[in-house]
Amino acid sequence: MKKLTTLLFALFLIILFSSNGVHKNNLSQTSFGEEVFYEIFPYLIDSIHTDSRLSAPPPPEYFKFMDSVGINQDGFEKWKKSAQYKKWYENWQKKKDSIEQDTTKVYLTMPDSINRTEENDIKELIQHFSHQNISPHSLIESNRFSINLSKLKSNHTKVRFIYNSELPGDGKFWRNDYGIMIDASLSFTKIVFDKTKSYGVLNAGYVSAPLNGYGVRIFIKKDENGQWIIDEVKGTWIS
Repeated sequence: MKKLTTLLFALFLIILFSSNGVHKNNLSQTSFGEEVFYEIFPYLIDSIHTDSRLSAPPPPEYFKFMDSVGINQDGFEKWKKSAQYKKWYENWQKKKDSIEQDTTKVYLTMPDSINRTEENDIKELIQHFSHQNISPHSLIESNRFSINLSKLKSNHTKVRFIYNSELPGDGKFWRNDYGIMIDASLSFTKIVFDKTKSYGVLNAGYVSAPLNGYGVRIFIKKDENGQWIIDEVKGTWIS
């Protein structure tokens, strides 16, 4: 009886530790896409964000050089040598320098979670990394996860992040004054990986106003040091 009790106890321990091992493995699999997203995020922002205040407006009289086929480049280049244009350009450079030196925080809004994939991502991933012979039957789709703003890092020192859900009212920052400068609203899809977890693809959207935004498909891969890098960014839509 004692031997049977000892045997059953040993069997219980084996099952217990085996179950814990499976659980940890599943947890690692579940969080993999999330971990890669936070690792690659600074480079994602570098690839899609620019301070809108640093985009020069059209110079005076610019549109008079437009015709049915576009801009009259010869006439515009000649006008750029005028005193009027030179004065405008000097004033713009001063304004640009002032913006670059100020400490105003620029906010980008984020969804609370990432929970969808793009329909064409599988085809695009296989095609983009065609030399890797990726099989459509062995891809790994990231799980849904809630975004933790404290984990979002950026190489842009002025950039901060805020949840879309934190904006009161309809959240349309381009027609509401929230007391902070909001430059754009971001959106992302879950990452789709190949079975070796060395190549992946996701989508991003960047919207500054109803008719001012664009989307991109971002291909990522591990470099020779095992770090995730952006391989290429391709436009998918624009408004």
